[in-house]
Amino acid sequence: MLAFAVRVLPLYLAALGLTVAGWAIRVPQAWLAPLAIGLLLLFAAMMTFRRAPTWSTALLLGFALGVGVLVRLVTGVDPAWGWCAAAALGIPLVAAMMGGQLQGRGAWTRSLLWVAAWIYVLGAWLIPVVWAAPHLGRIWAASGLAIFAGLAVTWFCVWPGRETSLPAGSAAAELYLIGINLALAANTLASAL
Repeated sequence: MLAFAVRVLPLYLAALGLTVAGWAIRVPQAWLAPLAIGLLLLFAAMMTFRRAPTWSTALLLGFALGVGVLVRLVTGVDPAWGWCAAAALGIPLVAAMMGGQLQGRGAWTRSLLWVAAWIYVLGAWLIPVVWAAPHLGRIWAASGLAIFAGLAVTWFCVWPGRETSLPAGSAAAELYLIGINLALAANTLASAL
């Protein structure tokens, strides 16, 4: 866990900080489509250059800044910062403690959770439908919290075996994708209450 604290945690916290900084940037609504396309390309580059230490770190930090700007453009309102921070920082902390106990187990659970996560993320276009139905918004947000909390636990279950082979930027990017989705789901839940 020391390697995580020294190598990955500072990059994860920097990415979260850049997301908050990106949220503070005000850009015209016309930037929405180009920014979304750019972030999609950055995501593809992060996955492509996973094994390149310098590139994975630079791409993560650029992606995090862009995510903050995009969230501001899409939501247009102040997020529930307390909920977001608790989800993005607290849940991975608890997951790290649980994952250490479950070390090496749950490979099939991890695969199922990744499939569920992709369905959840790609189903985001259903948000207007979800909000139109009573209580469905809370269920959607709680599902996101459950899925990404489970992913955080399984991520820490396999971390000891990957800590030497995975560059810090790539590990931080994986954790950031889980953490930012936890924060977004917590924000959605807070706004649904």
